[in-house]
Amino acid sequence: MKLSGKEVRLDRDELLVDKTDLDGHLTYVNHAFTKITGYSEAECLGQRRGILDKNGMPQTVFELLWKTVGEGRDACAYLNATTKTGDHVWIIAHVMPNIQQGKIVGYHTIGRACNPATIKGTILPLYNDLDRAERDATKDTGALLNAMLADKGGSYELFVSDLMEMD
Repeated sequence: MKLSGKEVRLDRDELLVDKTDLDGHLTYVNHAFTKITGYSEAECLGQRRGILDKNGMPQTVFELLWKTVGEGRDACAYLNATTKTGDHVWIIAHVMPNIQQGKIVGYHTIGRACNPATIKGTILPLYNDLDRAERDATKDTGALLNAMLADKGGSYELFVSDLMEMD
């Protein structure tokens, strides 16, 4: 898919909601999800959620996000999703494990709008630095992320939490 470079923005009251099984296959998407992404519900269901993850997001952020929810804890992250037409949309994703009888059986994600100034002034510089480091296979990007955030609360979770309060 060719990326268009065009950004789509969510309305402040719009929520993108999806549910996946343990393997990341979509089992539910709401109307806002299909409207923003351009995929129909039929095109989404059964597909891996990764159909939206083609926009150069740092792997380190995904690894941290999925490590956290894999441990049974909620996690939030700033994500740049790709639409069917190659446009992109920035969201604050709140990912929650779906736990039944003490076992994780899937995941539930709620994505909401974020402040474009936060993306431009804070998230893009951080993610661009991580992206460059990931291309340099000699660097430990997890340690780099922690070092970069040491003065911003000490962890990605606290960093995102603080930014969300300002959004």
